[in-house]
Amino acid sequence: MARHTGQFKEDGALDPEPAWRILQEPRSLLVTTDELYTEYLHGIADIEEDADLSAETVANWDLLRSPGVYANGRNIRQTRTSLTYRDVLQVSKVANKLGIFLKR
Repeated sequence: MARHTGQFKEDGALDPEPAWRILQEPRSLLVTTDELYTEYLHGIADIEEDADLSAETVANWDLLRSPGVYANGRNIRQTRTSLTYRDVLQVSKVANKLGIFLKR
């Protein structure tokens, strides 16, 4: 998961370079709340392998159960199952602020 800077390029596209990233290990739980949830764009990149993994590039490196598994700086992604719960009214309010939903 990466948090993007929120900066836009000249063509209006969002800057694709994340400001920071976290590494989610198998069977881990991630809960995003408050400002992280409402104020920052976040997502999971559609890639098959994570590269350049280290304490300098991964914000939660010190919290990993098994950082030695990533000592070579790489992680081949596996199939995963995720469950997402959202407070729809809160998401709608944020989206309206950003102009994501068209008003009728």
